[in-house]
Amino acid sequence: MALSLDKQTIDVCKAEQQRIQVESTEILRTKELLVQSENLFPNHSISDAIPIIKKLTSKLSDIDRQCQKAHETLESETIRCSALRYKFDNMPTAIQTEILQVVMSARMSNKALIDDLQNKLVAMEEEMERLKKEQEITDLHTSVLIPTMKTLQKQYDSAIDYLNEMLTMRFVVKIVSNYDI
Repeated sequence: MALSLDKQTIDVCKAEQQRIQVESTEILRTKELLVQSENLFPNHSISDAIPIIKKLTSKLSDIDRQCQKAHETLESETIRCSALRYKFDNMPTAIQTEILQVVMSARMSNKALIDDLQNKLVAMEEEMERLKKEQEITDLHTSVLIPTMKTLQKQYDSAIDYLNEMLTMRFVVKIVSNYDI
């Protein structure tokens, strides 16, 4: 929380510095306008510029106060951050030891999980290799059995054709014999 607060304060200071830069730019523009007006209107006296000069002086004072305030805020936050850093660096060794133990425990837990996942990956790779070999054997058997299957299919088709012819002849003989009777 302290570091985010420091960042927030630094962001506020940066925004304040940007605003001050914008106001400084406005002052420089006003000064340039004064110089140009002096060149354009040489007949006018310096007394015409007094209200503008007073306004410029007032703006410069405001900017200076805001700049000092921003520097003071930044300095106080830097000191506070330094104090917190000192406390962290010099915290009791028991707390540091406890933090180290928690970190080591987390690392060991992660290592055990990684080792487990690596072992599962190796087992999966071995299973894939075994299945590839099985696929190769199956493909080999298939390539041997396909010609046999085609031969058997031809024999089956021939047997079916022969059976159909025999049934057809028997049917014709039966019809003829029934007709003669």
